[in-house]
Amino acid sequence: MGVVNLMEFVPVLALGTLVFTLVLFLKNLSARQWGSVVTQLIAWAAGIGGVFLMASTSFAAGITIGDQSLDALSVWSKVLIGLLATSLLSVGNEFKKAIDRSDSAAAPAWFGGRFGGGASSPPQSLAGVATPEAVADAQRQVAGSRSTAKGNGPR
Repeated sequence: MGVVNLMEFVPVLALGTLVFTLVLFLKNLSARQWGSVVTQLIAWAAGIGGVFLMASTSFAAGITIGDQSLDALSVWSKVLIGLLATSLLSVGNEFKKAIDRSDSAAAPAWFGGRFGGGASSPPQSLAGVATPEAVADAQRQVAGSRSTAKGNGPR
């Protein structure tokens, strides 16, 4: 038995993070968590843009992916690297949210939280995801308590 080369697992790990992030994106899309959907789309676009920006600098020749420098990669390879990089960061953020249940490092919601998925939404973490039904029940309970408090509730 020889020493395992950990670098052999890096592509599989990177692909796994992309698949995980894509599944989470589709889950947020189906639950209409627009804030999370928009955030992930912006992250992916920024990752791809960042790779293309870096590839156009004089530093690109010194950055190697596999056995090729960043400036020598094809367009689709650069797109994939951008998606993989931001997906890896997204998975890291999910682990942070799973560990830090108080979400003490929370960022403000996009567009003031008008599209959902903001600070008032339950955190989407690896520890568990609130179902759309549970969120709808909680919203009905809050709405009912507000109308009763205003004197508009059932008598």
